[in-house]
Amino acid sequence: MRKLISLSCLSLATTLPAFAGPVTLNGGLWEGQLTVATDAFLDERPLSDCLQGETVALSTADLLARIEPEGQCTVLSEEETEEGTELAIECTGGTISEGDVIIASTPDELSIMADVIFGLGEDLFIPGVVLAISHNAGACPAE
Repeated sequence: MRKLISLSCLSLATTLPAFAGPVTLNGGLWEGQLTVATDAFLDERPLSDCLQGETVALSTADLLARIEPEGQCTVLSEEETEEGTELAIECTGGTISEGDVIIASTPDELSIMADVIFGLGEDLFIPGVVLAISHNAGACPAE
């Protein structure tokens, strides 16, 4: 199942151009889905975020926080490819221990796809996939 998810999302990424450095997105309401999967577990959650401003620049740290909100990730290597920007990461303080991430974006679409190793404590590690795919859905709702 992991390979099926990775391959289907990789095909989505091939339609999005790569980025170098921070990602600039159009402001507004961003909606999508966060999928976390292992061989024994699947969790899908809606994503919703209001980005204030005409355009918003998100750093690599901001983007990695979308797939590992509880920890801190360090980029070990970065390479631009046809699919997007590929990162090798190492994380502490959360559930992801390490991973290979592909980030692809346009001003109105963002895909973050990661093959990761989840650290479950006591030297227990399991492979998995984290996907955060979202798009600009228009103006933010009035508060």
